[in-house]
Amino acid sequence: VIQVDFECCKCKETITQHFVDGLFAYPKRCLGGNRCRSQRFELVRTTAVTVDHQRVRLQELDTESAEAGRMPATIEVELRGPLVDK
Repeated sequence: VIQVDFECCKCKETITQHFVDGLFAYPKRCLGGNRCRSQRFELVRTTAVTVDHQRVRLQELDTESAEAGRMPATIEVELRGPLVDK
């Protein structure tokens, strides 16, 4: 989820929350038109914007020129959107 709306349980104000790197968090408090400052929210599931993602681990080939007993280098990569294997 990269974006979703929340509705304040007290004043019914809608707050759109954007998530950096997919880290989900509820709003801290309502800053709606009447400044009710409530801390209770309902998630509006139908507004969720999602993106496909997949993590892959790449590892270098073990060639004859590599030092004996050395572990091959690896790197973890996160793929998003059209790069994800469907």
